[in-house]
Amino acid sequence: MRSRRKWQRTSEMLTKKAQQAKRTPSERVEDIEKSRLVTARVIRELIRLTRAFDEAYAAEKKKRNVVDISDWAHFALKVLTDCEGSPTEAAKVYSEQFAEIMIDEYQDSNLLQESILTSIAREDGGKSNIFMVGDVKQSIYKFRQAKPELFIEKYNRYSEGKMKEE
Repeated sequence: MRSRRKWQRTSEMLTKKAQQAKRTPSERVEDIEKSRLVTARVIRELIRLTRAFDEAYAAEKKKRNVVDISDWAHFALKVLTDCEGSPTEAAKVYSEQFAEIMIDEYQDSNLLQESILTSIAREDGGKSNIFMVGDVKQSIYKFRQAKPELFIEKYNRYSEGKMKEE
């Protein structure tokens, strides 16, 4: 019975594909445009729902007077960078306080953390004061937006003797 249903579904799908193949190019373009419009509506709704959730989550955290680790990181970034992403005076003060910045498990860093680190890092004589350790094969924090490619990019750039070009 199961294979009969499977055969019937396959047959229906092939019939539908054959009918689609008979469509003129202008009909196909029309189908693509309809699909694009539906997809755009779905994406707009997902964005709206995400924003609504974000606002409700932020309101609940404010009501309970709590922050999460992501909030702390964003607060730090606001203090250390201006609206163009350049280091603020506060970042420059911190930059002078650290002879070295050592980062373990760098493969699990994300772009937010990278922005914080680069805002307080410095170069002396073409040498950065950041020391990174990690193993890309051990990256486990994709769910926290970890970007192992940051490690790979730095490894390649430093291996070639090139320093920050940001």
